[in-house]
Amino acid sequence: MPRKRKQKINWAKYEQLRNLPDKKVFLALKNAVYDLPEPYTVHKGGIGRPAYNPRAVTILILWQFYVNKTDRDYQNYLKSTDWIKQELNLTQIPDRRTLNRYRKKITPEYLSNLNKLILKQINPSKLAADSTGLKTSRKLAAWSVKKGDRDF
Repeated sequence: MPRKRKQKINWAKYEQLRNLPDKKVFLALKNAVYDLPEPYTVHKGGIGRPAYNPRAVTILILWQFYVNKTDRDYQNYLKSTDWIKQELNLTQIPDRRTLNRYRKKITPEYLSNLNKLILKQINPSKLAADSTGLKTSRKLAAWSVKKGDRDF
């Protein structure tokens, strides 16, 4: 019997396909933020490094909530994902303290307007949420039947 050849896996393509849904959500968020006026004003001049683009930092802050990471984990996540830096035209990723400082500048009114704009872009009638409060079971019915455990 001939041996099966091990299939080669194109890991670069795998990573691109794995990040595709995230990129679509990221681009939708980017479009919504860029459709609104800047969330806060940036004072130009002075000494030191120029300020980050307020819209880019706002996207980074909101993206942190989407990926559900702590500040330090999010910092490492941003360093490992080059496509975010490319999409926002950033030369370097802001520090976690910088993101926290800018997080305080975003007003609730701005977030409310952004939420309305995002809901307008997507069709809210197609959204569904589970409001039962019950835990979702990861047990497959087929597996339960095979084992004789019929508690589904």
